[in-house]
Amino acid sequence: MNKKNLKKIANSFNNDLKNDLKSKNFKKSFYGELLKLQIAEEMVKLRKKRGLTQKDLAQKINTTQAVVSRIETAQVFPSTN
Repeated sequence: MNKKNLKKIANSFNNDLKNDLKSKNFKKSFYGELLKLQIAEEMVKLRKKRGLTQKDLAQKINTTQAVVSRIETAQVFPSTN
């Protein structure tokens, strides 16, 4: 695929997204998923910066490695309870 085609696809995607974001339900879902991805990315970055494994972090926050993994892959929102 050449640059011209990629640019065309990107523009089409951006236009579709702009239209979809006009829907209140879509917008809420979209930004909810975006937030999960941002939390996941930041969590991985900070965990690695501190030299912790998922298991190490799980022990520090009193949960399991599986829960840490699901948060880091944006499968779930982290609980604040």
